[in-house]
Amino acid sequence: SSFVVGLIIALYALKGVYKNKYDLFNECIHIEQNLMKEVVGSQDQVAAAVGGLNLIEFQKNNNINVNPIPITKNRINSLNNNLELYFTGLQRNATDICSSYVEDLNKKTRQLRILKDLVYEGLDILSGKYPISDFGNLLHESWLIKQSLGSKIANHNISALYDKALAAGAVGGKLLGAGGGGFLLLSVEDDKKEDVRS
Repeated sequence: SSFVVGLIIALYALKGVYKNKYDLFNECIHIEQNLMKEVVGSQDQVAAAVGGLNLIEFQKNNNINVNPIPITKNRINSLNNNLELYFTGLQRNATDICSSYVEDLNKKTRQLRILKDLVYEGLDILSGKYPISDFGNLLHESWLIKQSLGSKIANHNISALYDKALAAGAVGGKLLGAGGGGFLLLSVEDDKKEDVRS
């Protein structure tokens, strides 16, 4: 999705055309979902087109609201300091993973509702109401719920990596993107970083 956003920006720039961020992400969603027939979500196109730290809300009428999250510089630095990103070494096709669970999403409204509630809990943590370390617990809870959406989201290798990270001191984390491979985001406090890395 980031590639599609960058490509479309570049093609418009060649023509001397400026696209506002809203039109840009909607066009990229259309390209991926309708023209390319990819079974993918819409959040990555929005994040790549808009940038920054945002609350992205998907409305039933297909409108997408993007609201910047007000967060202090110190708070964002604390969040960044507690997050570690690792490539799992596993590559996958997002469409293959999403196709395995998207058909049954209507039957999983409870899990989706909990995931939505976790977003607002995350906003409370980011705003400073709770310690930034609580964000790791939130990532862990969301990862457990996300895995329940489909059998291809996690696999033996991913679970083994995640379990080793927790055993080494990570507070929590989740696989980014559709699942099945890619990047693992972990919340790790300073005194445990070397253990988790090794």
